[in-house]
Amino acid sequence: RARTHSRPHQHTGQTTRQRSAKPKQRTAPSTRLVMELSARQIAKKPHPDALCKAINSALDGRLAVSAVSTSRNGNLILHASSPACTAHALAAHHTLIWKSVAP
Repeated sequence: RARTHSRPHQHTGQTTRQRSAKPKQRTAPSTRLVMELSARQIAKKPHPDALCKAINSALDGRLAVSAVSTSRNGNLILHASSPACTAHALAAHHTLIWKSVAP
């Protein structure tokens, strides 16, 4: 919400409001995809580097993941490798990614 400033009008004593202009900002597409493990549990979680290599191998150069981490809840967080690779693009290949994570 834009801040407003009130100041007395010089002639009549009425107050006027001035609004600051909000710059229109483009938001960058998300580069992190969270994969919930509640539905598909992995018995033994491999090392994040091993997961990253397995996912990149499964994606076969179409997209790439630069890192894999885990959230506090134990979900996997996939970090896209380049600005051209977005979370939305990774999500389109979720079946392929799941097969590489939990074969």
